[in-house]
Amino acid sequence: MDDYFKETRLNSKRKHLKETFDYLYDIGKPKKLKSSSNFPPIDKIDFLIEKGERCFNFKAPSLNLVSNIAQYQNYNYGFAKSFSVQNKESHIIIPNGVANLTILMNDDLGSEGEIWHLESLFNVSEKNHFRLVIPKKHNPLKDHHQFIQSESFNVEESLKFAGLSVFQCNQTLFHLFDYNNDQHEEDYFLFIDSMTPIKYDEFEKSIGAIFYSLGMITGEVLRNEMYILQSSNNNFKLISGFQYRRIEDSISSGMEVVSPHLLWDFTRSNSQEAYINMEVFSNIVNKARQDKRFLRALKIISEANEYPLEIRASAYSVALETVKNIVVEENNEKINPFKDRKFAAKIIKSLKEIITPLEDTFFNNKETVLNKLEQINQVTNKDSFKIAFDICGFSLTDIDEKALLKRNDFLHGRIPFEDEEEAEKNQELKFITYKLHFLVTALIMKYCKFSGLLKNNPKFFSVFAEDNKEIDEPLFRKA
Repeated sequence: MDDYFKETRLNSKRKHLKETFDYLYDIGKPKKLKSSSNFPPIDKIDFLIEKGERCFNFKAPSLNLVSNIAQYQNYNYGFAKSFSVQNKESHIIIPNGVANLTILMNDDLGSEGEIWHLESLFNVSEKNHFRLVIPKKHNPLKDHHQFIQSESFNVEESLKFAGLSVFQCNQTLFHLFDYNNDQHEEDYFLFIDSMTPIKYDEFEKSIGAIFYSLGMITGEVLRNEMYILQSSNNNFKLISGFQYRRIEDSISSGMEVVSPHLLWDFTRSNSQEAYINMEVFSNIVNKARQDKRFLRALKIISEANEYPLEIRASAYSVALETVKNIVVEENNEKINPFKDRKFAAKIIKSLKEIITPLEDTFFNNKETVLNKLEQINQVTNKDSFKIAFDICGFSLTDIDEKALLKRNDFLHGRIPFEDEEEAEKNQELKFITYKLHFLVTALIMKYCKFSGLLKNNPKFFSVFAEDNKEIDEPLFRKA
């Protein structure tokens, strides 16, 4: 398998994008089509569909004025259900109906609106190569290769000196890169290619893991809209079908966990310690793909980066608890008070045999005592955090440990600075929020074998934002 990956990797550093851009242009241009629906009001009516802003716009000049049309109002006359539109060149399925609809109150009941999900000749049952294409506004400081390792690659005959990131997810080889359309330079895109054939559901799960791994690292989740193209070959010169989806708003925050460009600004050092290598990135992606709890933690962190501070602090605390539990579970044999689990079970059984025959009058709650005995070979929740960081090789400072003690307040809906003056309360809340973010992301990075310089967001925001607490920490911390 490794030899196959190496050969595929060497043969695929040339990207063919002309066919992709031509295909996307053709998808988006205006089309006149005829509908096919199980609902008579919209069956065999004319449609005009073209690409709009984060959607496909449609117009239908009229509905079929069937005699019992009123009974279809609850289904928006059929627009709310799956239907298809086609002409000689195109057959497009609208699987979830339209997203926005306006019925024009004229004699023919014309309609217009937006479609957020459509597809054509898209095969979900067989293995294919898939290319994810995400339109984006170009911010050079947010390009993925500003954070993670990349290499040079060719686009047609042009050479791009950096930007191709090669990694595996669940034993599938992926390529991640971005590029602009040479014909329309303002059009910039992120691409994720599956270089080995897989089924669509596997591709979609892998994309989720990749998205939120990048989201945790860069503080940015791109998802305004996306095209998924399928091909029988990983050069994507012949595209056999597509799916378009608008999902949720993209997220862009300043909460990246590494920052090579910031390190350069301050030290003029282009240190490789500030970049995430492909082994570490693959580790993050694979753990997100294989463990739903880990993926959920990445999603919580990425989503919470734009929430109000007290919600962010609670969210980061939940993510921290989740990742800590994963680390502790994987290392139970190393951290339990008894070295040998069987010996511990024997001791617990012996102690219970002593307690069980005793009269209930000796206890306020005998059952509680027996339950405590069951937990005798478990570390306390407080100690488990220190142990998790120690196992992963990250040294906590006194400030870190004090911040960890605060997380329980947020988990139970309390803000621990309620009684302080408003200005001081805001300072402390900002600090603890950024500190909890730093701690959970540091634990994730060390768990995934990162060794290098992490951006210390608590320090960053204390220096560059007004009215923040001053803290005696470096701007970058060694992990």
